[in-house]
Amino acid sequence: DNVPGMPVTEWFALYAENALIGMRNLGLFNLLINTLSVLLFAALFAAHRRTQPIGTALAAVVMLFSAGVYAANNQALPMLALSDQYAAAGAEARQELIAAGTALLAQGEDFTPGAYPGFFFCLLANGLMAAALLRGRLFRRWIPLVGLAAAVIMLVFTTLTTFQLASVEAMMPLALVGGLCSWVWSVAAALRLFHLARSTSAEPATQPAAVQMVREGAR
Repeated sequence: DNVPGMPVTEWFALYAENALIGMRNLGLFNLLINTLSVLLFAALFAAHRRTQPIGTALAAVVMLFSAGVYAANNQALPMLALSDQYAAAGAEARQELIAAGTALLAQGEDFTPGAYPGFFFCLLANGLMAAALLRGRLFRRWIPLVGLAAAVIMLVFTTLTTFQLASVEAMMPLALVGGLCSWVWSVAAALRLFHLARSTSAEPATQPAAVQMVREGAR
């Protein structure tokens, strides 16, 4: 696995050995997760549009913004193109490609200031959505509480490691706890949405949807 600040030539070597691992280490999976999170947040807004419309809408907008910021700064695919050119280039051209790769990494490598805004707004969106769900009463309280814990833990980890206030290795136990909380929060929220959708469709058609969902949340 890579460490922050790894020389660009080592990135090129990693891409040449296994491009998928190289793109993973440059945040390709984070890019995919952010995209799925936008869809999840849209569904959470739809479920709470009558009980918590402002809070969930704000969280969904911030998540959409964060996904756009992260995607704009993510360099997994541009580095793939550069690594292919580097493998086929001569000595003089390789120096130019090394300079270009260094600039890309400064802009978008994880745990560097260039990638921090995308992570920050993503974690902010998760905290806002969890807070809205706490007030919405459609979800069991432990689900948004886990979401709040995940957002706070990962924000601390990301801030400390990005600005070199602590090493990634020293903060890895914190990252493992935060990552586990993040997965639990996302999966539990998605499962609860499916449960609410099934329960709502089974209620009498004459009963207002908001009443049905509040009743289900109180169970």
